[in-house]
Amino acid sequence: MKTKKCYHCKKILSLDCFCKDNRTKDRLKGTCKSCNTASFKRWYEKNKEYMRWYSKQWRKENRERHLNSLKIWHANNHERDNENVRRWCKNNPEKAIEIRRKTYQKNRDRRLQDAKDWQRKNIERCKENSKNYRMKFPLRKSANKAVDTAILEGRLRRLSWCQMCGKKNGSKNIEAHHGSYAKEDWLSVVWLCHMHHRRVHAWLNKNNIDKGG
Repeated sequence: MKTKKCYHCKKILSLDCFCKDNRTKDRLKGTCKSCNTASFKRWYEKNKEYMRWYSKQWRKENRERHLNSLKIWHANNHERDNENVRRWCKNNPEKAIEIRRKTYQKNRDRRLQDAKDWQRKNIERCKENSKNYRMKFPLRKSANKAVDTAILEGRLRRLSWCQMCGKKNGSKNIEAHHGSYAKEDWLSVVWLCHMHHRRVHAWLNKNNIDKGG
């Protein structure tokens, strides 16, 4: 096995431990991969701002090439990429929620249309899902039906604004949130926008809080 001495750490290593370099006589760098990595990390720590600026400029000037590289990397590292996203969302919950909100608003019409198209193509599956939901959560369905009936009969008024963020979304876009699914609490609801309604349920699920439904 052919070996070479790293002039930085002075270790004698196999040729596989050295990066290629066409400028040298033996076509290999004089330092091993470990020393190269350590050296780059030290340099990067001293030049973080420059590297961020340079990377941003490169992505801006080579947008198509950058996007294509991301697609190829994602296709070859699907599970690793998903794990990285999950870890980032867990460590940055507020930023993750804000990004989801902006993405939803930007693509809202397209996503709603896609959902309608999927429902039209999968009518039987939608019926089956609805039936399973009613069987699994009978009190939830009854509570939602009681609210709809009370609104039609004039015994309950749907607000046009979210009671959590105060944003006006129109009465059709405001949803009733039940603090409890007990029969006596069916009409005791809080009116929330879709985003905050999902956040509340996500928090309840995360903390394993059962509303009795």
